[in-house]
Amino acid sequence: VQFKMNKEQKVVYRYIMHCKQHGLPIRPITLKARQIGFSTLVGAFSLWCAFGWPDRQIVLLSKGERESVSLLAKTRYNHRHLPEWVKLRGPKLLDRTRQVMTFDNDSVLMSLPSNNPARGESLFLLVLDEWAFLPNPEEAWAASEATIDIGGRAIGLSTANGEGTFFHSMWLEAQAGTNGFKPVFQPWSAVPGRTQEWYDTKVQELSNKLWQLHQEYPSNPEEA
Repeated sequence: VQFKMNKEQKVVYRYIMHCKQHGLPIRPITLKARQIGFSTLVGAFSLWCAFGWPDRQIVLLSKGERESVSLLAKTRYNHRHLPEWVKLRGPKLLDRTRQVMTFDNDSVLMSLPSNNPARGESLFLLVLDEWAFLPNPEEAWAASEATIDIGGRAIGLSTANGEGTFFHSMWLEAQAGTNGFKPVFQPWSAVPGRTQEWYDTKVQELSNKLWQLHQEYPSNPEEA
């Protein structure tokens, strides 16, 4: 089954794949509603990078160990369901640990909790998943930024977690064009099948917690 991206996934994919600014890859920072499908997109893209090219180091940072295992599981799922003829022509998967995928083309995928970022590595791709909810978002970015300093790619994605957070400041700086990230907002309606009737039901369910409705299912960045 092909991975058929929706319109919103394609926007981020184009930034990841094709767009450069001042000769360097554009780094998308995505402020999004819940369950948009971006973790699935990141899992597929990470596998494509590691499986298709040699000597690529990729790190996915998550809130904790449970989340890091879950994120890499999406990549493992993609790999398991590749056509057999693709697997036979590509590199072999050498290990099957819960947080690392190593291929015999020397490409490695590591999914780590944010309190254990990859130091001393030179990364092709760094992903910060649910960046606003990392227990140490500023420290995780400071420790990881140097690993992608020479042409490496970065993807930041998260639902909102209030104002005044590190992720919020990174989003505002991206909007102002001062930190090298490209802001991409994805509202609740980005998911096919989410109609106005669906949203009205959420409004009723969370009528006593409008802050939660706006955080989890925003219509615009200010609401988030």
